[in-house]
Amino acid sequence: MGNLQLLPGGRTTHSKFKIHVPTLDNSTCKIDHDSDLAELLRQTKLIIWDEAPMAHKYTFECLDRTLKDIMSTPDKKCDTIFGGKVVVFGGDFRQILPVIPRGDRYDIVHATISASYIWDLCVFFPYHLMTSTIHINLLTLQEFSVILQSVCCPIIS
Repeated sequence: MGNLQLLPGGRTTHSKFKIHVPTLDNSTCKIDHDSDLAELLRQTKLIIWDEAPMAHKYTFECLDRTLKDIMSTPDKKCDTIFGGKVVVFGGDFRQILPVIPRGDRYDIVHATISASYIWDLCVFFPYHLMTSTIHINLLTLQEFSVILQSVCCPIIS
Protein backbone atom coordinates (compact mmCIF):
# COMPACT_ATOMS: atom_id res chain seq x y z
CA MET A 1 0.00 0.00 0.00
CA GLY A 2 2.94 2.33 0.56
CA ASN A 3 3.84 2.43 -3.16
CA LEU A 4 0.69 4.39 -3.97
CA GLN A 5 1.98 7.30 -1.94
CA LEU A 6 4.82 7.70 -4.46
CA LEU A 7 2.44 8.23 -7.37
CA PRO A 8 1.03 11.68 -8.07
CA GLY A 9 -2.37 11.68 -6.40
CA GLY A 10 -1.81 8.11 -5.17
CA ARG A 11 -3.83 6.96 -2.17
CA THR A 12 -3.78 3.98 0.12
CA THR A 13 -6.78 1.67 -0.06
CA HIS A 14 -7.79 2.56 3.49
CA SER A 15 -7.79 6.25 2.58
CA LYS A 16 -9.48 6.04 -0.83
CA PHE A 17 -12.18 3.54 0.15
CA LYS A 18 -12.59 4.88 3.70
CA ILE A 19 -11.86 1.50 5.27
CA HIS A 20 -12.00 1.58 9.08
CA VAL A 21 -8.98 0.65 11.17
CA PRO A 22 -9.19 -1.89 12.62
CA THR A 23 -11.25 -3.69 10.00
CA LEU A 24 -13.54 -6.36 11.42
CA ASP A 25 -15.28 -9.34 9.83
CA ASN A 26 -18.48 -7.34 9.32
CA SER A 27 -17.00 -3.91 8.48
CA THR A 28 -18.11 -1.78 5.56
CA CYS A 29 -16.44 1.28 4.07
CA LYS A 30 -17.64 4.66 5.29
CA ILE A 31 -19.02 5.74 1.90
CA ASP A 32 -22.44 7.37 1.74
CA HIS A 33 -24.64 5.91 -1.01
CA ASP A 34 -25.27 9.36 -2.52
CA SER A 35 -21.70 10.74 -2.19
CA ASP A 36 -19.36 11.75 -5.00
CA LEU A 37 -17.11 8.81 -4.13
CA ALA A 38 -20.04 6.38 -4.47
CA GLU A 39 -20.81 7.84 -7.90
CA LEU A 40 -17.17 7.55 -8.91
CA LEU A 41 -17.20 3.89 -7.84
CA ARG A 42 -20.40 3.25 -9.81
CA GLN A 43 -18.64 4.50 -12.93
CA THR A 44 -15.38 2.66 -12.20
CA LYS A 45 -14.62 -0.38 -14.34
CA LEU A 46 -11.21 -1.41 -12.95
CA ILE A 47 -9.57 -1.14 -9.52
CA ILE A 48 -5.87 -1.94 -9.14
CA TRP A 49 -4.86 -2.86 -5.58
CA ASP A 50 -1.08 -3.00 -5.22
CA GLU A 51 0.66 -4.86 -2.38
CA ALA A 52 -2.52 -6.84 -1.76
CA PRO A 53 -0.85 -9.75 0.08
CA MET A 54 -0.01 -7.51 3.03
CA ALA A 55 -3.64 -6.46 3.58
CA HIS A 56 -5.91 -8.34 5.98
CA LYS A 57 -8.64 -10.39 4.30
CA TYR A 58 -11.26 -8.29 6.10
CA THR A 59 -10.23 -5.24 4.05
CA PHE A 60 -11.07 -7.05 0.79
CA GLU A 61 -14.33 -8.37 2.22
CA CYS A 62 -15.17 -4.87 3.51
CA LEU A 63 -14.71 -3.39 0.02
CA ASP A 64 -16.70 -6.28 -1.49
CA ARG A 65 -19.68 -5.61 0.82
CA THR A 66 -19.50 -1.87 0.15
CA LEU A 67 -19.32 -2.19 -3.65
CA LYS A 68 -22.23 -4.65 -3.64
CA ASP A 69 -24.24 -2.11 -1.63
CA ILE A 70 -23.27 0.82 -3.87
CA MET A 71 -24.08 -1.12 -7.04
CA SER A 72 -27.46 -2.29 -5.70
CA THR A 73 -30.59 -0.42 -6.67
CA PRO A 74 -33.91 -0.22 -4.80
CA ASP A 75 -35.26 -2.76 -7.30
CA LYS A 76 -32.34 -5.18 -7.43
CA LYS A 77 -29.70 -6.29 -4.95
CA CYS A 78 -26.20 -6.76 -6.40
CA ASP A 79 -24.65 -10.08 -5.38
CA THR A 80 -21.73 -10.02 -7.82
CA ILE A 81 -18.26 -10.02 -6.26
CA PHE A 82 -16.98 -6.45 -5.83
CA GLY A 83 -20.22 -5.17 -7.28
CA GLY A 84 -19.21 -6.40 -10.73
CA LYS A 85 -15.98 -4.37 -10.79
CA VAL A 86 -12.77 -5.95 -12.04
CA VAL A 87 -10.21 -5.78 -9.23
CA VAL A 88 -6.57 -6.56 -10.04
CA PHE A 89 -4.48 -7.52 -7.03
CA GLY A 90 -0.75 -6.92 -7.29
CA GLY A 91 1.93 -8.10 -4.94
CA ASP A 92 4.21 -10.95 -4.00
CA PHE A 93 3.03 -13.56 -1.49
CA ARG A 94 6.66 -14.44 -0.82
CA GLN A 95 7.16 -11.06 0.82
CA ILE A 96 5.26 -9.36 3.66
CA LEU A 97 2.04 -10.92 4.93
CA PRO A 98 -0.53 -9.09 7.07
CA VAL A 99 0.72 -7.99 10.48
CA ILE A 100 -1.29 -9.60 13.28
CA PRO A 101 -0.25 -8.25 16.69
CA ARG A 102 0.65 -11.14 19.00
CA GLY A 103 -0.53 -13.53 16.25
CA ASP A 104 1.02 -16.90 15.61
CA ARG A 105 1.55 -18.55 12.21
CA TYR A 106 -2.06 -19.80 12.13
CA ASP A 107 -3.44 -16.30 12.79
CA ILE A 108 -1.27 -14.74 10.10
CA VAL A 109 -2.08 -17.35 7.43
CA HIS A 110 -5.80 -17.09 8.15
CA ALA A 111 -5.66 -13.29 7.83
CA THR A 112 -4.47 -13.43 4.20
CA ILE A 113 -6.71 -13.07 1.17
CA SER A 114 -6.12 -16.76 0.42
CA ALA A 115 -8.22 -17.55 3.53
CA SER A 116 -11.12 -15.41 2.28
CA TYR A 117 -14.14 -16.44 0.23
CA ILE A 118 -12.82 -13.98 -2.37
CA TRP A 119 -9.80 -16.21 -3.09
CA ASP A 120 -11.90 -18.88 -4.81
CA LEU A 121 -13.23 -16.24 -7.21
CA CYS A 122 -9.78 -14.94 -8.23
CA VAL A 123 -8.22 -15.58 -11.62
CA PHE A 124 -4.44 -15.78 -11.66
CA PHE A 125 -2.06 -14.44 -14.28
CA PRO A 126 1.25 -16.23 -14.78
CA TYR A 127 4.06 -14.29 -13.11
CA HIS A 128 6.00 -13.85 -16.36
CA LEU A 129 2.93 -12.30 -18.03
CA MET A 130 2.53 -9.72 -15.27
CA THR A 131 6.22 -8.81 -15.21
CA SER A 132 6.33 -8.39 -18.97
CA THR A 133 3.14 -6.31 -19.14
CA ILE A 134 3.57 -4.09 -16.12
CA HIS A 135 7.29 -3.80 -15.46
CA ILE A 136 8.75 -4.07 -18.96
CA ASN A 137 5.69 -2.73 -20.82
CA LEU A 138 5.98 -5.19 -23.72
CA LEU A 139 2.24 -5.12 -24.32
CA THR A 140 0.20 -2.08 -25.19
CA LEU A 141 -2.74 -1.00 -23.04
CA GLN A 142 -5.11 -2.37 -25.70
CA GLU A 143 -3.41 -5.79 -25.66
CA PHE A 144 -3.54 -5.87 -21.86
CA SER A 145 -7.25 -4.97 -22.00
CA VAL A 146 -7.86 -7.91 -24.34
CA ILE A 147 -6.09 -10.23 -21.88
CA LEU A 148 -8.17 -8.89 -18.98
CA GLN A 149 -11.36 -9.28 -21.00
CA SER A 150 -10.57 -12.89 -21.87
CA VAL A 151 -9.91 -13.76 -18.23
CA CYS A 152 -12.55 -11.62 -16.51
CA CYS A 153 -15.40 -12.28 -18.96
CA PRO A 154 -17.00 -9.41 -20.87
CA ILE A 155 -17.23 -7.04 -17.88
CA ILE A 156 -14.76 -4.55 -19.36
CA SER A 157 -16.06 -2.56 -22.29
